[in-house]
Amino acid sequence: MTRRRALLFGGAAWLAAGDAAHAQVRGVPPWYATGTLPREVRFSGADGATLSGTLLLPLASEIQPVPGVVLIAGSGPTDRDGNTPLIPARIDTLKLIAARLAAAGIATLRYDKRGVGRSSPPPEGLAAQERFFQWDHAVADAVAAHTELLRHDEIKSYATAFLGHSEGGLLALAALAGLDAKKRPHALVLASTPAGRWPTSCVPRSRARRRRSRRTPIAS
Repeated sequence: MTRRRALLFGGAAWLAAGDAAHAQVRGVPPWYATGTLPREVRFSGADGATLSGTLLLPLASEIQPVPGVVLIAGSGPTDRDGNTPLIPARIDTLKLIAARLAAAGIATLRYDKRGVGRSSPPPEGLAAQERFFQWDHAVADAVAAHTELLRHDEIKSYATAFLGHSEGGLLALAALAGLDAKKRPHALVLASTPAGRWPTSCVPRSRARRRRSRRTPIAS
């Protein structure tokens, strides 16, 4: 219980610090109103999918361009806010990060992954679903999100970044590697991302789980 209270207090302090950061945004008068401007966006992903997301702009973007960050969710059916039906409580990981960055004068674009939320639903049939969810499509979706971010006049084209959470960090790394130097984001943030190469860190664990599942007796 003590540890839980400490975590809650630490999270509240982190967010409070973000609320106070607005007054320190360069070029914004201290008397200028604080707050955010949420904007719903829809853009094309890979292989004909349509992705739905939220561009959260700080009010400072009304008077000057601001930096922008693409937030990439982790594994599983995780939506733009960082929530998943696999966890019974709303945790809003990405939504809270977006709010903190907006308070510091930084815009964010977060999106529902393909097959999740208001983005394109998965097709019927196993073969079609395997194609729909393939890794290269998820990487291309992250690139498309960055392209969508740059489409908005409020964003500084020379001050963008990827922020990937968990598996989203692997997607960010793959997307960055595949982009031309002139089109790449200028910064990369990895949050709770596996610290190893994808084939060596994830595939063996997947194979081990399958071996264990084959050894598990089925109750009659």
